[in-house]
Amino acid sequence: MEPKETVKLDIYGQSLQLRSAAPAELLRLARAIDKRMREFAEQYERISVTQLAILAALSAAREAAEAEREKAELMRRISVLEQRIALIDQSETSQSRH
Repeated sequence: MEPKETVKLDIYGQSLQLRSAAPAELLRLARAIDKRMREFAEQYERISVTQLAILAALSAAREAAEAEREKAELMRRISVLEQRIALIDQSETSQSRH
């Protein structure tokens, strides 16, 4: 197991300290959430911090779901291509024997 470091996160004026084996990644994610919350705050004048956090979480979840769909589609395409390659290899092997 990787050693964990304490990381101080600042998200929309709130500070939080967490321990993480990947502190740079955690900081990157915190900056992304902070940015989303600030973008939503510009769009909606009268919205609570909790509502901003919910919007940011929903936005991130939507992006993650889209990335999962794209990954599944790419994996399907890879599988199809691997099958085609296998058929070509079989065909070439069969032709070289004759």
